Amino acid sequence: MKKIIVLSLMLFPLWGFSNTATEMVDQPETDSGQTSQDQDTQEEARVQTQNTPTVAEDLEKKLEKLQLPTDQVPGYVSKDKIYSVKTRYSSLKNRHEVTMFGANNFTPDSHIDNTQVGLSYRYHINSDWSLALRYKKNYNELSKSGESLYKNNALLPDTDFAKTSTDLHLTYNTFYGKMRFSQDSVVYFDHFISAGGGKVELASSSENMYILDTGFAFWIGKNLSARIGLANEFYNQQRLNGSRSKHNAIGFLSFGYLFGEGDTI
Repeated sequence: MKKIIVLSLMLFPLWGFSNTATEMVDQPETDSGQTSQDQDTQEEARVQTQNTPTVAEDLEKKLEKLQLPTDQVPGYVSKDKIYSVKTRYSSLKNRHEVTMFGANNFTPDSHIDNTQVGLSYRYHINSDWSLALRYKKNYNELSKSGESLYKNNALLPDTDFAKTSTDLHLTYNTFYGKMRFSQDSVVYFDHFISAGGGKVELASSSENMYILDTGFAFWIGKNLSARIGLANEFYNQQRLNGSRSKHNAIGFLSFGYLFGEGDTI
């Protein structure tokens, strides 16, 4: 019995040492397994991060989905007609305009050169219609052929030349547009036609006159104007062999000033 007890006491320290050694050997294996698991987790996180798109890439993909061929229209776009209405840069309604002009007669009497200067007052009823009163003074000179006729034959041409004229005419602006000369330089214009009548003072008498004009009016800023056009005058004049109708085709250039700002309604 004593021998058994003694043997047990001798083996007990050895058994404890064996257990302690086993735990010491197993501990590194536990730490090694934990480290391997952490590495796997980090690798998965890295792969997931690489596969996750950035904000810029996500927006770019969304924009690519919105792109369509140039010859197609998205189905959700409204097909209703859209109209664009643009008002004038400067209103003409209820405005007053004073102009000065010069003109040249392209169809004067034979052996006569005829030019004109004058003034006009215009009332703009609205942007389309205006009423104008115009005064002209005529300058008549012998042409080169007329001077030659006078010097060589002491003869003057048979002509009933105009001295002054006054007319009242109504103007209609047919269309409105603009001309761009540069990025910051734009001139607006109207094409116009005018018709009216008045009196012309001839060398022999005073006669009724009818006029028909056409041309372009350019609006420089909000207060300046310029017109270029062709005026047609029709009246009767007296000759040695009787009365005959006369037509003058006159090219003119005028510059004017508009008062006020104009009504917008």
